[in-house]
Parts: sequence; structure tokens; C-alpha cells
Amino acid sequence: LIGMKIDNRKREDIVGEIRALSDSYTPEWKFDDAQPDAAAVIGIIFAEQLAENIRKLNQVLDKYHAAFTDMYGLSLRPAIPARTVWESDSALISPTISSRFLLSIFIPISSLSCV
Repeated sequence: LIGMKIDNRKREDIVGEIRALSDSYTPEWKFDDAQPDAAAVIGIIFAEQLAENIRKLNQVLDKYHAAFTDMYGLSLRPAIPARTVWESDSALISPTISSRFLLSIFIPISSLSCV
């Protein structure tokens, strides 16, 4: 969830959408943000407010993720190096997932690039 965004639009994207839609909805009026008239100013204000709302909405996921992990007392474990036991024709890789589980995967030596 960390880093995920609900909406990726920025102010410039929203202004571009307003410009494109204004051509189709009101062909007699041209949206110009370089020299705005009253209607263009309203469109620019709308784009700025919407961009700020999108930014805040995208932060909600991070806040919920943090609250969820705090609620269950979860925290990151410190990084530890992987352990590897080598055999003659295959490699036995045994990373520890938790104290209750042990995962062992046999990989042929010929498929390993480090050998």
C-alpha cells in the first residue's frame, strides 16, 4: 500500500482536461491559462483545488496502512543474510520464514549464475 496512488493527476493534467473539454462543450470560448478571463480563472482555481484534494486522498492509503500495522503491533524485522547449504548436484536454499516454518528449495547447480 505504501506508495500506491488512487489518482496520479497533477494540476497541469487537470488544466489540460479542462482545455480539451472546453473545446468540445463551448466551441465559442477558448480556455487560455496564459491570459485568463473570468471563466478560465474559475477553471484554474478548480484545477488547483482538485489537485490538492487528490494529493490528500493519495496520502490516506499510507495513513491507513500505518494505523493498521500499529493496531496489530506489527513492525519490520531487521535484515538478515540468507543461509545456503551446498550439495553436489543441487543447492539446498533454506531461508527461515518464521520460527514455525522452514522453506527448502532444491535448485540445480547448473542454473545458478554464481557457480
